[in-house]
Amino acid sequence: LFLIIYKMKLLLLFIYLFINIVLSSQSNIQYKDLFPSNDLNRNITELIKARGYIYEEHKVTTPDGYILKLFRIPNKRYDKIKKQGKPVVLLQHGFEDIGTTWVNQEIVHQSLGFYLADKGFDVWISNSRGTLLSNEHVNNSIFNTMYWNFTLNELAEFDIPTCIDYILDVANRKQLSYIGHSQGTSIGFIAFNSNKKLEKKVNLFIALGPVTILTHSPIAKSAASIPLFESYLRGFMYTGFLNGASILQQPAAFLCKLFPDICLYPLQMIEGMEVNGNINKTRLPVYISHVPGGSSTKNLLHWMQIYHNGFKKFDYGHTENWEIYGQNTPPEYKLSESNIPTMFYTGTNDLFSTFEDVGWLAPQIKNLIKWKNIKDFSHLDFIWSVNSHKEVYDDFIDTLLNYNNITKNSNF
Repeated sequence: LFLIIYKMKLLLLFIYLFINIVLSSQSNIQYKDLFPSNDLNRNITELIKARGYIYEEHKVTTPDGYILKLFRIPNKRYDKIKKQGKPVVLLQHGFEDIGTTWVNQEIVHQSLGFYLADKGFDVWISNSRGTLLSNEHVNNSIFNTMYWNFTLNELAEFDIPTCIDYILDVANRKQLSYIGHSQGTSIGFIAFNSNKKLEKKVNLFIALGPVTILTHSPIAKSAASIPLFESYLRGFMYTGFLNGASILQQPAAFLCKLFPDICLYPLQMIEGMEVNGNINKTRLPVYISHVPGGSSTKNLLHWMQIYHNGFKKFDYGHTENWEIYGQNTPPEYKLSESNIPTMFYTGTNDLFSTFEDVGWLAPQIKNLIKWKNIKDFSHLDFIWSVNSHKEVYDDFIDTLLNYNNITKNSNF
């Protein structure tokens, strides 16, 4: 998906430059006339503020030195007075995404971050290492190859526990609820099944488009069929993957406004997004202006290995596997150790989190309390759909309130 988007952005850049030349010769035409929405130029904090919410920006350092940004929405819309003791929820984005994905809708109840804030939650939005919003380290810059030496394993082992501990400390709470999308669910499964301390700190895990194995994913199959693709990834393993694409985001978003079908078509091919019009085409420029968010090439290679070998740790080859794991092959991730109540939300049109692969996962989850499969929903519909609040958020809100011992009429 993101390789296609990146190539599309390169093409749109040339079109953008051409239009720029044309506009420069027409003094009576301005960019604001073609693209009146201000959201295109807004970052995550500006989007939050523009919708009438207050926010906080925090930084936390992981044990291995990565500096992560967290964004907090502590209040309901237009409420300026912070209240203590509110239930806490952590939102974790997916691969090549960033925290903006939770607050980028024009209508506030269609953005999960705003939806939960208005329901009385203290909302925290995390950003994984290597993304545009979390690209700092105490020792290494993004131009140092050592910075990019991470996979799913480090995201789960370090990022998730560090963020959870920090949030609970600042909010003065003992527990929080965790909502992940795509890779955000993957690192949740790894973290919660390998770190038993988290079991007492997380009261509910809501998995939107849960991903572990990719055996039946046509997208993973297509990527694996590209000649020498994985050899290329291994050759550039310790580099960023699409972390420098931000220079193309504004031009691409501008062209998406003028020609929305150009942007929608590759997403339709991959995501099935044309079904029932779940995605608002006029909002595509805002979405595109924030992705791809960046990650490590090693992380993408890890996903390709998962497609071939199952949900296992990174495969370094026999010799290094012996040195690191004490065995020839990488160990499988445990999935049946956690007792955290878990909810699955999947879509019949999801080409990443397929029904067959989630069907393999579900019996291994010890405390799966619900699995809802939504007709015609694709992988990005859980965060970008105009119907997500009806199909997903309204469906889990009572359970989320219940596990936080909150009634609908609580004064938060």
